[in-house]
Amino acid sequence: MATLDEIEAAAMQLAPQERSQLVNHLALSLDGSDDFGLPDLDPRWVEICERRLKDLDEGRTQPLDGEAVMSRLREAARQ
Repeated sequence: MATLDEIEAAAMQLAPQERSQLVNHLALSLDGSDDFGLPDLDPRWVEICERRLKDLDEGRTQPLDGEAVMSRLREAARQ
């Protein structure tokens, strides 16, 4: 049987979406819950998030720096 370190190393080789699925499966195995204490998400938001993640993974879009976005928003709010 593989050691915990070996399993972790193998898991880190997975794509982000696959790692997310693995986390969900492991969480379900602990307590039967997949909500992590969060309210249910509207399926439309889940679809939007999955599409945006896929666009990032496939290089169709580039991430934005959060601080730069917030700075621009603050500046726009001052005007």
